Amino acid sequence: MYVRGKLPVDTSCTIGIVGTRRGTQYGKLVAARFASQLALKGILIVSGLAAGIDAAAHQGALDVGGHTVAVLGCGLDYPYPKTNQPLFERIAVEGTAMSEYPLGTRPAKWTFPQRNRILSGLCRGVVVVQAPLRSGSLITARLALEQGREVFAVPGNITTATSAGTNNLIRQGAKIAETINDILEEFPDLRSMAERAPAFEEPEEVSLGARERRVYDLIGLDPVHVDDIIARADLSPTEASHVLLLLQLDDLIAEVDGGCYVRRS
Repeated sequence: MYVRGKLPVDTSCTIGIVGTRRGTQYGKLVAARFASQLALKGILIVSGLAAGIDAAAHQGALDVGGHTVAVLGCGLDYPYPKTNQPLFERIAVEGTAMSEYPLGTRPAKWTFPQRNRILSGLCRGVVVVQAPLRSGSLITARLALEQGREVFAVPGNITTATSAGTNNLIRQGAKIAETINDILEEFPDLRSMAERAPAFEEPEEVSLGARERRVYDLIGLDPVHVDDIIARADLSPTEASHVLLLLQLDDLIAEVDGGCYVRRS
């Protein structure tokens, strides 16, 4: 193995969090939230540095000062994708980056499924947050089962392709993960360790005016079009635009394609 970053990696307290590269706002938020809450309990987060769910999991652990492990499907001098280069560099300093491939090995289609056995093998359990029916994350889940690891799946919208694979895992017997307690209860030693850690505190609710609160409550993790916001909030287009701008300036919502808005957290 080729490694950059902290050693040793304590595999007695590792949980993998994986998912599709095309994760939705909901999926990335769940991945980051699970990772940060587990990391605060002293648990190491393992993932594959891919865009989407993997990156959100790594970021969630790092943002609370936790330890995260990235298992690459290429040489350590060719981190993929390039958009995750800053994240890779941060992991190499604050966490651990590792690969079975020698320096100079470029990413290829076959290298990622092959590396998944290492990713799952490092973990006590693997959480699949979002995955379509054909997904590398499902390969990781299958390998985890073959290695005797626990497999968890986050339930998703039945009309969304990105949740079809995770919902199917649940149908096949994977444990539903709605909170980190669903994960910890499968591992008495990790649960005991987590109970000794400081309690996780949810961030205080933001104070908003009546109009801002009305609009904010209409916006969730699934995109909502501005026309729907105007109609349901009973505001003029000018008023709605002003309120949406204020919420964006407060970093509470984000505009996505097609005049739609989603919550940031």
